[in-house]
Amino acid sequence: MVDLVCQCAGAESKNDGDFTYIVDSGKWGAGHQGKQTNLISAMIKYGTDKNRFSGMTKEDLELAATVLDPELMKLFQYEIPSV
Repeated sequence: MVDLVCQCAGAESKNDGDFTYIVDSGKWGAGHQGKQTNLISAMIKYGTDKNRFSGMTKEDLELAATVLDPELMKLFQYEIPSV
């Protein structure tokens, strides 16, 4: 799947398309102090229906429902947020 995304974007995947999870924080440096998340904390924060959209306003949800491509969302197994 990573290979397909890379090809679509006009790039080449590294490591023959093998995917490796990054468990450490994806953000670092002084500007990100206290805002760092890692794989586990992101799964806890965003991995449930209850928390997935908690930071979004009603207007955010309405916009997402309007502009997100249903076929693309289905391909990547995401749900379009309901308002």
